[in-house]
Amino acid sequence: MLLALLDAMDARLEERNSALLAAGYAPQYPARSLADQEMIPVREALSHLLSTHEPAPAMVVDSA
Repeated sequence: MLLALLDAMDARLEERNSALLAAGYAPQYPARSLADQEMIPVREALSHLLSTHEPAPAMVVDSA
């Protein structure tokens, strides 16, 4: 029920984790840093995406 309510509210993942913790549940959405070893494929994909835009400007924005 809590997850359905948070979904209806379009809550961000970190807000959902906070609400779950406050309700006595474990966080459901893991948070990772872009610097983490397991994020190497993501960094490579972002690097490739940005390089294909050259010489036009491009940027990646963290919406969290």
